[in-house]
Amino acid sequence: MSRIQFDEMKATIKQAFLNAGMPDDKADICAQIHTESSRDGVYSHGLNRVERFVEYIGKGWVDVNAVPSLELNLGALEVFNGNLGPGITNAIFAMNRATEIAGQNGLGLVSLNNTTHWMRGGAYGWLAAEKGFIGICWTNTESCMPAWGAKSGGIGNNPFIMAVPRKEGHIVLDMAMSQYSYGKLQVTRLKNEKLPFAGGFDQALSETIEQLKSSVPEKENGEIFYPGEQSLKTRHQNMELGIPVDDGVWAKVKELARLKY
Repeated sequence: MSRIQFDEMKATIKQAFLNAGMPDDKADICAQIHTESSRDGVYSHGLNRVERFVEYIGKGWVDVNAVPSLELNLGALEVFNGNLGPGITNAIFAMNRATEIAGQNGLGLVSLNNTTHWMRGGAYGWLAAEKGFIGICWTNTESCMPAWGAKSGGIGNNPFIMAVPRKEGHIVLDMAMSQYSYGKLQVTRLKNEKLPFAGGFDQALSETIEQLKSSVPEKENGEIFYPGEQSLKTRHQNMELGIPVDDGVWAKVKELARLKY
């Protein structure tokens, strides 16, 4: 496991996006959000998601030149078509527009359809809080979770974000509706670690008792963290020491930064 400085990671990711055909301004914005996500410890939606995003651009699933277009205006509520543009720039546009409307009306609600993956939803909660607004964000997802009593996927693991600005430090809640997100499963797999708590069943549907037995017990006089405290601690640590990366993932992103499409 290596550690990469913030500026180096951002520059490498940006070059990979430029090589994939993104305009410079959008490549810079997207690289910033991906790098900030890894900086804050959300590696699954930062560096680890770059290769897949570049693949989607190559397949034509993301239109790097598209921008949102207004479909419906209802005063404090507006609906935009994302036109399959980059999810990050679309979501930033939506939050900026929502705060603009809220500044005029007290509340602003922007709905965005026909868009692509916005990566870490918490980024837009932070955006609202930094501008002095309370932010609530959510989106739908693929039907990747089974309903109660089912074995096949039927409902989405929708992310939900709440952000409240404070002088003492913003409060930002960024969570999935499941015990674990796909991203958390990926990060754990890359580290060759087990989930801290039993997360499901094996192919025979046997309970993963081993997971429970291998859980680390709470230490006497152990430190307790409030929600988000460890994320801020990780942010400061990674800015000082460098952002930890999976060497295989980092090598692939550097290769994408060298390739010309």
